[in-house]
Amino acid sequence: NNRMNSMRVKCHIRRDSLFEDGMKMLKAVGPGLLRIDVFFDNEEGIGAGPTQEFLTLFSKELCRTSRGVWRYDSTSNNELAFMEKGLFPKPDADPKLFYILGLLFGKAILMDMILPLPMNPCFFRLIRGDGNPIIYDIDEQLATSLDQYPEGLIGLNFTYPGLPNFELCKKGEKKEVTKKNLKEYVELVKKATIELPDIVKAFREAFSTIIQWETLKIFSDEELCLLIEGQNVLIKPEDLKNHVDISHGYDENSPQIKFLFETILEMNRDEQTLLIKFITGCAKLPIGGLQSLKPKLTIALRVPIDGQKPDECLPSVLTCANYLKIPKYSSKKILKE
Repeated sequence: NNRMNSMRVKCHIRRDSLFEDGMKMLKAVGPGLLRIDVFFDNEEGIGAGPTQEFLTLFSKELCRTSRGVWRYDSTSNNELAFMEKGLFPKPDADPKLFYILGLLFGKAILMDMILPLPMNPCFFRLIRGDGNPIIYDIDEQLATSLDQYPEGLIGLNFTYPGLPNFELCKKGEKKEVTKKNLKEYVELVKKATIELPDIVKAFREAFSTIIQWETLKIFSDEELCLLIEGQNVLIKPEDLKNHVDISHGYDENSPQIKFLFETILEMNRDEQTLLIKFITGCAKLPIGGLQSLKPKLTIALRVPIDGQKPDECLPSVLTCANYLKIPKYSSKKILKE
């Protein structure tokens, strides 16, 4: 295990075919304890930052409604799947994609990375086999329709609501919902929503090649969501004081460091989120916040080039090292702008 934990493999990803390349990569080197270091085609940089950016972009690709992976609110008119209670698989989702998802989750946990996937805790209840989820916790609108207004279903085909090719009767059998079979239809819809054996099997099989699933039973479903997605926490003064390295051209008494820290603390949550994404490649911090960020956030001087003055330069980052470079701005106002 010690040897495997130090073994890494470089993975080449093309941005214009990121999903396809990511699928091939995860199938090839996903199982097991190998750690991956992503680098993008024709770009400099390899390591934590580019790898986190890849995981972020690949997760976004998995959330496209066209992929057919997740249930989504059809009224949102968004190309990315969204449910108020979090992401939960569609009944007709391809189990092969959940094998990939299992590898993705396992690799993220192994490498202390996070995935911008707002999961429904019911997903982990389903995967863990700790009792079936409650349909109200997955899709409240569907649950209300089934339990309170079932008569509105009469006359429909015996297929899953919204999925005309997902038949709930025997293969080849065609029938409509009637008063007589209404209760049977409602129960079949509920079962198809919360019992997804092929999806569960594929996810657990893949995840278990990296991390023994049983070891995660110490966490609740909600804690597993946090473990995957990270925390959207506000940065506090003590975080900046205790968990930031100041290096190369600055020290803790430098005016520009004071300007920067004050500006960060004045930001609202959305602005801090954008800053975190700029520095790390992901919009959220690991559980524990700034102190859990690896490598540690480092701030250094950015030296102007081509005769520019510091006030004419923008900040820059090395996401592979969580390394923020700030020019020697003459005022807090200019730094904030």
